[in-house]
Amino acid sequence: MATSGAGKPRQIKAWPDLRGLIPLLKSQDKFARSKSSRVHIDLSQVHNIDAVGAAIFLARLSQLRAVSLNPASTVTNPDSDYARSRIAHLEFEERLTELGFELSNHRSLFDYFPDAENLRPPPFQPHTHADEALITVIPTAARARENLISDAKRRIKAFLQKDSERSFAHEQLMIILLEMVKNTLDHSGKPAIIGLRFEKNGTQGGRFCFCYCDTGDGIGKAIRRLVQDVLENSETTSNLVFGSDRAQVVRLMQKGGFSDILHWALQPGNSTKSGNGINLGLGLMLIVEGARNCGVRLSLKDADSMWLLTELHAPYSHAEIRRLATNTCADPLLVYHGEMEFTHDKN
Repeated sequence: MATSGAGKPRQIKAWPDLRGLIPLLKSQDKFARSKSSRVHIDLSQVHNIDAVGAAIFLARLSQLRAVSLNPASTVTNPDSDYARSRIAHLEFEERLTELGFELSNHRSLFDYFPDAENLRPPPFQPHTHADEALITVIPTAARARENLISDAKRRIKAFLQKDSERSFAHEQLMIILLEMVKNTLDHSGKPAIIGLRFEKNGTQGGRFCFCYCDTGDGIGKAIRRLVQDVLENSETTSNLVFGSDRAQVVRLMQKGGFSDILHWALQPGNSTKSGNGINLGLGLMLIVEGARNCGVRLSLKDADSMWLLTELHAPYSHAEIRRLATNTCADPLLVYHGEMEFTHDKN
């Protein structure tokens, strides 16, 4: 284990309610680059948590970890027994370790709760049965792209098998999630965290939701950087990478807002990857179409905006994209959030 740097550790205090998209409301803790930037993750006030909220919080921690040269960490456990049991169920400690945090040996992150299943949830917790999982995707030079995709597929499939009644389209959801994994490996190169939640509501139906957090630069920043690099090179290179004509690419770089970048990314033939012999999968356009076809309400947060993607319809217009955009106060983090409700056939 790396030795701790001197000085007071950086305090990262979690919002008390880490459910759904609520953690996006809390701005990212500022983190200076320093060899002594030890981390103290304070979960003491957390009273409820689910896989979606935990995925967002872990993604924030991963972004902070990327600017700290010292991975040594300590954690304060939640005061709530229920929250402690939920965090243990989500294997939060294992996910932190996978993201590169080195937890102090002398301090136990989470205790074992033999009676955790008997702990009563808070009064506002719905009386439903939920299965949840957190999955990390860690790009590394030591593992081949195909192996990383295969591992993500295996872990996602294992979770979807909890839906023994096959209440929704597992295969289509697998395609959508794996395309997001491929985009992380091909474009971002940074860790991604997937939160999965499958909730049954008695015998009538239930709800499935997921959160895919990519801790890289995001779509907008990556496209702007690539466009700038391409325009500084030859016209031949730009035609190879982009389906658009060079004049359109120049206008996108000089005057395009984020809605313009999203519009460009949704057009067939436009890609930031080309000529490398790799099948890049469905692409953003078919992620949107695939989510709509299987009944998923899919949202995208990138930079300082958020869109309800499945309300878009091809051919995608600038006006429609701008109409469906909402500004946010949260710091940059690429997040796909999908949810769907299902009912069981009484016959």
